[in-house]
Amino acid sequence: MTAAPIFRFERTEWKLEEEALAIEPAVNEANVYYVLTSGGGLVRIHTADRSQTVVYTIREDELDISSHVSIILSPLNDFAAVTQTYGRHGVVIDLRNPRVSMAIERDDYHSEQSIFPAAFFVDQRRTLFIHGTKWNRLELSDPSDGKLLTERLILENRMDEETFVRAEHDLDYFHGQLLVSPDQRWVADNGWEWHPAGSVVSWNLASWLGGNPYESEDGPSRRTLWWGKYEWNDAMCWIDAHAIGIAGQLDEGIFDKEDEPALYFERHFRSYDVRDGKLLQAFKIQEGQMFYDDNCLFTCSEADGFIVYDMTGNLRYHDKSMRVSKYQSVSKTFAGVRGNTLTMYTRVQEVQ
Repeated sequence: MTAAPIFRFERTEWKLEEEALAIEPAVNEANVYYVLTSGGGLVRIHTADRSQTVVYTIREDELDISSHVSIILSPLNDFAAVTQTYGRHGVVIDLRNPRVSMAIERDDYHSEQSIFPAAFFVDQRRTLFIHGTKWNRLELSDPSDGKLLTERLILENRMDEETFVRAEHDLDYFHGQLLVSPDQRWVADNGWEWHPAGSVVSWNLASWLGGNPYESEDGPSRRTLWWGKYEWNDAMCWIDAHAIGIAGQLDEGIFDKEDEPALYFERHFRSYDVRDGKLLQAFKIQEGQMFYDDNCLFTCSEADGFIVYDMTGNLRYHDKSMRVSKYQSVSKTFAGVRGNTLTMYTRVQEVQ
């Protein structure tokens, strides 16, 4: 009989001069993190060579960072976006020649309900930027100068006498958190629709960029993966190039408990194939952020600490004292911030 794997972590700390508001690990660069401080400084930290550099300081007139903020990094580490997580505004910073290259804004129609839609992806070695402009509209832009790449016209809905006529391509959907697949070909959208109910959808980026500017509204590749969730803004993570993992539970106000498995009304994990929308698997998990690597699913929260599951849902490791919120797969490191302290847990060994 094979013993269950034992995880061992090396814990390190990093002190900042100011309180940390947000943290994000570099996508493809080991031991590098970007932290936004209370003074507006975007700080690049390299934990291996023990260096930290303020790459840009956001001014008050550029972005209000007094409420919850998020950092989004490009896969090539050439751009960063800082957004008001549940607000309306953000900025894009060109890290090659540090400056604000774009100011971004979405409308105020229930904007506080969803995470600001923003994500970078790479097409033919060029970084592109997806961002929300209205509750039901996303754009593709060149982050270096803000040039719009998905210009399109969507007419207003209208009444024909007493009949409601929906305009072509009109989308009755609130965009939310965006997550791009590892191969840069797909995007998942963690939004919601009126009931209200959480609804995760996906579509193909090449189709959107290459031929159909309406792909995000009603294009052939657009799939509704999980509709009728009790909450939105739940955690998501990519499992591979085509499978997206989503946390959540069904809304009892929409679904009859007699018609669905009992598991679906508890907090659980699902994965879907974005190519056809097929449900691949489901198993119970705890609350929290969620990451995937090495055939393991990791969750982390204030209430339950750090948990590792195998991909059949079996518990493999649990540390209630470990408080993290981010994961960098390149260096196998989990990280979290409290006050001015960055704490990192690097996976150094797995014993079978």
